[in-house]
Amino acid sequence: MPLSDLATIASIVSSLAVAVSLVYLGVQTHQAAKHTRALISQGRSARQTDFLATFSDSDRVAALLQVMTGMQPTAESIRQTQTLMFFQACFAGWTDVFEQHQENLLSDEKLADLHAGISDILRPLPARQFWEQWKAGRANTHAAFKAWVDEAIAAPPPGAA
Repeated sequence: MPLSDLATIASIVSSLAVAVSLVYLGVQTHQAAKHTRALISQGRSARQTDFLATFSDSDRVAALLQVMTGMQPTAESIRQTQTLMFFQACFAGWTDVFEQHQENLLSDEKLADLHAGISDILRPLPARQFWEQWKAGRANTHAAFKAWVDEAIAAPPPGAA
């Protein structure tokens, strides 16, 4: 086999190696972008949850209510606002978990655990009212997440026949 034939074969193998490397690099870049989006979403969710947790202290809630309404807050209005902040934090975290699962960054098992927890938390009517209020405020967003949570609420409780 002449040297020129070997050079041609080596050139073809080299070209294939470069093509495979480029495909691999493209896959890695795509995966890195997904992880970056997940980190950004997680950071947003964490900031929102931390903010809500910080301001759920009774004295801070009372101060916020007094400034926002101009009236002296009652124990009931403070409890109601704290509960609203709790659910807002839940919804932020749940949305993040759901979206990470949609991006194939979390397992089906992790999502199933959340599904069961949501079902337990939102099945009682008073809690569900916070969910309905949250959904109404986001009429044109989070369609898949809202349908998934609604399905969790409608699922029969564990042990129900």
